[in-house]
Amino acid sequence: MEDKILKLLIILVSSYVIAKIAPKFILLPKSRQTSKAKTVIDFLRQAVAVVVYFLAAMAILNLFEVDVTPYLLSSSIVGFAIGFGAQSFFKDIIAGIYLLLEPEFKINRFITIDKYAGTVKKVTLKSTYLETEKGDLYIIPNGEIKIIQVKKSA
Repeated sequence: MEDKILKLLIILVSSYVIAKIAPKFILLPKSRQTSKAKTVIDFLRQAVAVVVYFLAAMAILNLFEVDVTPYLLSSSIVGFAIGFGAQSFFKDIIAGIYLLLEPEFKINRFITIDKYAGTVKKVTLKSTYLETEKGDLYIIPNGEIKIIQVKKSA
């Protein structure tokens, strides 16, 4: 039993240390350090920590001889169902990450997205907020954006 307690402590401490250190290796070049890019990097760092803690939980269950196969199978099925149901959500998030890293796509820049022309007011991982010259605000899901025309300043 003492052996299992020692292994449990090793798993807990090592997973904590890895979850704190590993995300620091996700770096951003100084030339790309914008607030939008930092948002994406923070998101990726949190994802790494979640994966580390999930693996630690599986190792702890395995340590106490709990068969993790049913849990992995059921979590895979649930994950598949959620992924299939939330497909457009994840499509928007992935597109949002690309938009946040795109240097030409800036706040207060006049652009045209599909049939909407206006000034970019806000960009989140999920949506882009575009204000027309008339003051109308369009909230466009990032996954629906196919072509962006950027008007350069004169």
